[in-house]
Amino acid sequence: ALAWLANHLAARGDGLEAGQLVLTGSLIKTVWLKPGDRVRMELDGLGTVEARFE
Repeated sequence: ALAWLANHLAARGDGLEAGQLVLTGSLIKTVWLKPGDRVRMELDGLGTVEARFE
């Protein structure tokens, strides 16, 4: 996945830069959301984000 991303960006004249963080997977189970669902995520040191899906 990372090689594909690097090659795709290079083909567009872009690229990855030193120090960029690239996540190629997830550490949590996928939860499929539906209209009306609300989610909240809190990350120590980063803060909180909330979203409502309509």
